[in-house]
Amino acid sequence: MFSGKYLVDLSLKPRLKSGVNYSLIKENLSDTAVIYVGNGVRGLKVRTDSLASDISGLPSLQLFLSTLQALKGHTSLATISEQINCSHEFISEVICQLLHHQLIDMHGSTLKFNNRIIEHYSSNQNLSSDDKSDGASQSLMARIKPELEITTWYENSLDGGVEKVYSRIDFPILIVGLSRIAIATAAILQASGFQSIQISSRAPEENPDKPITFEDISGGYIRPSDCGIGKQRVVSDMNAQISLFPISKDYSSNRTIPSSIQRFKPRLVISIGWPSADKFQEWMSSDISFLIVEEFINRSISIGPLVQPGKSACINCVHLAREERDPFLNHVVELRRFLPEREVPAAVSSFIAGLISLDVIAFADLGQSAFSNVQKIFSLDSLDSPQNFHWGLHPECQCHAV
Repeated sequence: MFSGKYLVDLSLKPRLKSGVNYSLIKENLSDTAVIYVGNGVRGLKVRTDSLASDISGLPSLQLFLSTLQALKGHTSLATISEQINCSHEFISEVICQLLHHQLIDMHGSTLKFNNRIIEHYSSNQNLSSDDKSDGASQSLMARIKPELEITTWYENSLDGGVEKVYSRIDFPILIVGLSRIAIATAAILQASGFQSIQISSRAPEENPDKPITFEDISGGYIRPSDCGIGKQRVVSDMNAQISLFPISKDYSSNRTIPSSIQRFKPRLVISIGWPSADKFQEWMSSDISFLIVEEFINRSISIGPLVQPGKSACINCVHLAREERDPFLNHVVELRRFLPEREVPAAVSSFIAGLISLDVIAFADLGQSAFSNVQKIFSLDSLDSPQNFHWGLHPECQCHAV
């Protein structure tokens, strides 16, 4: 296995990815053993009888295990090579094998703070001014670590996924709708690192700061003490309470406020309920992507499509395609848009908000969505197998006209 053909930058301080472990496993009754490095889903198996001795003369099995043990992100490869007495070529090829199987992070990303984040994460720790930054770093790392369980496993992620989580700060999102799903989604996304989240009402005549009522309490962020407070204010207050990256209060310095927040223009709209024709046209003409989440009817709810203007099927493309397939059914579906808005059960709210948030994370981080050109209908009778309807750009729709 280790032929000494590769040489990596020995000043790097790599570490095994979160969740990656290694063990020596006997194979049947033979003397051959297998070293497994991985997390049970993704891994590398190395047969001990395939390991040749290093040019240092030490057994490769011993060196391989010693190398794995030292990969904790604190020590350079050059130092590790000296400590375990192995050649640079040997340790380089170990690293290359781990890189090939995406089991290792080659470098870390420095945690970034503004004064608001330092104050937020150190406010309850009684720290001196000299220790506040360190305290904030530890507290933020405790919050960000679970988010990295997604991003560290992205293809070609070599920094543990930190930069991907940070990039969510500059991905503003507008949620249209004031329902349980809307509030729950706003809370999840802010806790996931999306700094700029705004909500608005679906209809012009509806109060955008409609007060919280007992109907809004569904086991999530909203508490009985919030009743009577406007929903927009509640979502704004979320930033200080649960946001991974709270917005700085120092609006005098552009360095503390991302440009996406200074002048709000969403990169994605999540419409909880069918949008009005005016809203649809506004998003299309402004080249703003948007995701449709329809009403909860007959124990089922529809999510999608996610529309990227000019690139994927829009809601008019869907209408035209439905009309061709089954005009009567299309008419029935269209009527659903005019039904009065009703709240969903608490469990449905949490489930749908989680699904939406996971897809938004993938869209913001990677530009991917499970709902691009796809509408999925989730029924409580078969949550594991939603109905999938695939749509494409319709030739008669003007959304993709040059």
